[in-house]
Amino acid sequence: MFLLTGVNWIVWTPYAVVSFIQAFGDPDSVPLWIAEFTATAAKSQVVWNPIIYNGTNKKFRMAFYQVLVSTLVSHGIT
Repeated sequence: MFLLTGVNWIVWTPYAVVSFIQAFGDPDSVPLWIAEFTATAAKSQVVWNPIIYNGTNKKFRMAFYQVLVSTLVSHGIT
């Protein structure tokens, strides 16, 4: 759980800082590539959470593989 919280802080803090600067400060002081990078990094957390959780929680991992296998079988992939 600490890992998930840490990743949350790492990816959302730069985005929050840039957003506050753009909203309450001088929006032109933040280069476009930084604004885009921080937004993309923050929103990429949607991808990282399941990967981290899958790697750190055995019950989740087992349930995930059961769903994955049953989905593949029902679609005739395996």
